[in-house]
This record gives sequence, structure tokens and C-alpha cells, in this order.
Amino acid sequence: LFAVTDNTPPTIAVDEPGDVSAGTIALISFRDSDNSDSLASHVLSYSLDGGEFIQIDSVYNEGSRYDWLVPNVLSDACIIKVKVYDAVGLMGENITEPFSIIDSTIPEVVVTAPAVGYSIPEYNELTVIWNATDNIGVSDSLRIYFSNDGGTSFVEMGSSSFSVPAGVTEVAHVKVVALDGSLNEGEDLSEL
Repeated sequence: LFAVTDNTPPTIAVDEPGDVSAGTIALISFRDSDNSDSLASHVLSYSLDGGEFIQIDSVYNEGSRYDWLVPNVLSDACIIKVKVYDAVGLMGENITEPFSIIDSTIPEVVVTAPAVGYSIPEYNELTVIWNATDNIGVSDSLRIYFSNDGGTSFVEMGSSSFSVPAGVTEVAHVKVVALDGSLNEGEDLSEL
């Protein structure tokens, strides 16, 4: 008697994910097969530029789907690679076509001053204080607005410190709008 060993590597096809958003969960799906029906594990990785690959995870044969936490980076040439191994260690691999990781997360803005109950005479200097965060980063582009009519209309101010315009009111508002590098806008409104 003699043995015939498996020397045929498994095959795999990785589905195209389309563009994905940074910081979200994206589905990586694939189809694989092996002549001996003895698939053992998968190694998933990505490249931001078609060069070096970064491992996402290594999983035992747990199906043909994986929920990937997309990194908080931007790329227009990202590639997913999935390797599949069979029980005797033979390997097959496949990659996706390049796709983009985009930023669709708006910045979070919190106006900390002025706060509710704050009072200031007209024509006095008002300084607006805020915190702005974003999954990729907030740009230097920021707009500050003032309203003395309860938020029906706003006037853009030139800086974060400005002279309060004429008009005595009990319903003044300051609005801060922050942008990220992808021009997503986040805003917060504070009552005076």
C-alpha cells in the first residue's frame, strides 16, 4: 500500500467591499474551497497603498465573513488580502481591487463657554471656548457665529473673541462649526 497526499492548494475569492468609512465596521466576505474539504484557517490583512500588508486577524475556519473595524486612516488605494490554509498547510490567497477608506464621521464639537445663564453687555468682548474632536483630525478651519434672535439668524464672527453686536436680548446664541480634512462639518450651539 502507499499513500497519496494532498498537493492542491485551496482556492479563495474575496468580494469587493466598495468604499468603506474610517472607524466603522465593514464586512469582508469571501468564498473558498479545497479538494479535500479540509479548510483549516484564514489570515486577513490589508494594505493602505498596495505595499506592506498589516494583519487584521487570523481565524480558524469559522465561515466566509469577517467584520473588520476599519482603521481611522484615509486611503484611495486600500487592498484586502485573505489567505486560506487547508489541513495539510497548503495555502491559497486572493486580494481585492483597490478601494477607498473615506471619512464620513463629522467632528464632535462642544461649546464650553459662554454657558447657560451667562450675561454680557452689548459691545463687550466675548470669548468663545470649545472642544472639537474627530476620528481623523479637525482642520484649522473653524467658523463662529452669533445670534441675538434665538437662533433664527446668525452672523459669522471674525474670530473666537469678538465684540458683542448691538441688541439687548435674553435669547442670544453662539454657534461653533468645526470642519475635518474631508470637509465634514460638526457644530454645537450654546445659549448665552
